[in-house]
Amino acid sequence: MGRRRGLAAGLTGALAMQVWWLLAPPGLGQVIEDRILGNVPGALFETLLSRLQFTGKPLLYVILLVLQLAAGGALGLLLARLAGRQTGVRLAAGMGVGVLGWVLAAALFGAEATGPGIVAGFLVYGLVAGLVLPVFEPAAEAEFSPGRRRMLGNVLAGGLAVLTAAGAVDTIAHIGEQGTGPAGVANEVPTLPRPGRAAVGDRAAPTASQVSPPSGMTQAITPVSAFYVVSKNFVDPTVNAAGWALDINGPLTGSPLRLTYDELRAMPTVSQYVTLECISNTVGGSLISNAYWTGVPLKTLLDQAGMKPGAQAIAFTCVDGYTESLPLAQALLPTTIVAHTMNGQPLPDKHGFPARIITTGLYGMKNPKWLSTIQPVAQAPAGYWEQQGWAALAPVQTMSRIDVPGIGIAVAGNVAFGGIAYASSRGVKKVELSFDQGATWLPAQLEKPLGADTWVLWYAGYDFSGPGSVTALVRATAGTGKVQTPAPAAPYPWGAAGYWQTQFRVTG
Repeated sequence: MGRRRGLAAGLTGALAMQVWWLLAPPGLGQVIEDRILGNVPGALFETLLSRLQFTGKPLLYVILLVLQLAAGGALGLLLARLAGRQTGVRLAAGMGVGVLGWVLAAALFGAEATGPGIVAGFLVYGLVAGLVLPVFEPAAEAEFSPGRRRMLGNVLAGGLAVLTAAGAVDTIAHIGEQGTGPAGVANEVPTLPRPGRAAVGDRAAPTASQVSPPSGMTQAITPVSAFYVVSKNFVDPTVNAAGWALDINGPLTGSPLRLTYDELRAMPTVSQYVTLECISNTVGGSLISNAYWTGVPLKTLLDQAGMKPGAQAIAFTCVDGYTESLPLAQALLPTTIVAHTMNGQPLPDKHGFPARIITTGLYGMKNPKWLSTIQPVAQAPAGYWEQQGWAALAPVQTMSRIDVPGIGIAVAGNVAFGGIAYASSRGVKKVELSFDQGATWLPAQLEKPLGADTWVLWYAGYDFSGPGSVTALVRATAGTGKVQTPAPAAPYPWGAAGYWQTQFRVTG
């Protein structure tokens, strides 16, 4: 009977501990995940990412959750041996077992497991396990009745189901397995400044039909609710602006600067449209979005803090422990800003509130969120993802995507095509379609981009003479004249490459 009640109390305490860490991240699971990612070769990580797609992080969350619950149950067995019948003794034994669990975690995972939130989680474990232990004690006849077993099973199963669902949902919502899909989203688009439409680049060939932008195209401005999200965390931080400050400091800083949220927002700002794309985005993938960002030029802050000779890069640390850096020349660009506003509203939590870096020409990993410190350094340290072998500078590659018509759609006669192309500050000179595996190419119409570092919307029409299956390829040419590379490449380590294609049926 002692083993059963100890196991039950330990599992209950472990559930409470996981709830604590879900509400007050980071927890031990985040530490373990960081350790796993830090030791998995980048090539293997990319292979797993491409195979598991968006189920990878939720699956890892569930596995680690089960392991932590099992460890909590095992500690509960020890609790059952130590606890007496006095409430004070039970609580003392529970707290002692919780401290033992923390000591073991610290021994296994080092300083990362010694944060106050993680320590508090183990204390919650000991407190709850000690308090609920009497609930699972056998009756006077020393029988663990079927009714009590059913109650225990229902409580634990329900708690585990709720915790798993809450964690998995939050994981999916915050880890980035969402983005602006090919069909786009038609809500929450703010009223923002934008130029009028203008056809630029090559006109459609005579064999093509002239069309207007078709319905279903990606919107020029991505609504905040549809903007892709990528994060290393199981549960992203929620930062209280009242207790947050941005520090510009370090040995190469002349006059260290500390700014509160209100002080940062009171500074003169610049606004710009910038497209962000995740380096793990696949060819034709949805991890790319465009928004209107407002913030303070990073150069302004660095000038105020003063930089000593020898600074070659600017290093960033974030509330969630994420690290990243930019070469000094990139950091001093007028388009590199400390952003606090997105599409006219304060940054949402999942996009880096209170402040994040927005820079141009580089993949999203170089735009850290939940900014905490900025430091001029003599040598750029390897960032979080660079430590796993991803590109250090990470310039974006020219890409293009067909959004309309969708894959497998049946269409008739005159077919309207539409999509996006992106080459960052290089600009997009032209977009072309091919229906014969690249033997010939048909130019598309381009809309005027919203900014110098944004995607371009394109569209075209083609009149098919008869029914059949059609494969359409798309490619973009950057403003430099360099054509998008046709050679397929996986995202790791430089970003995906190759032509996006779609297949559809012409019915007549």
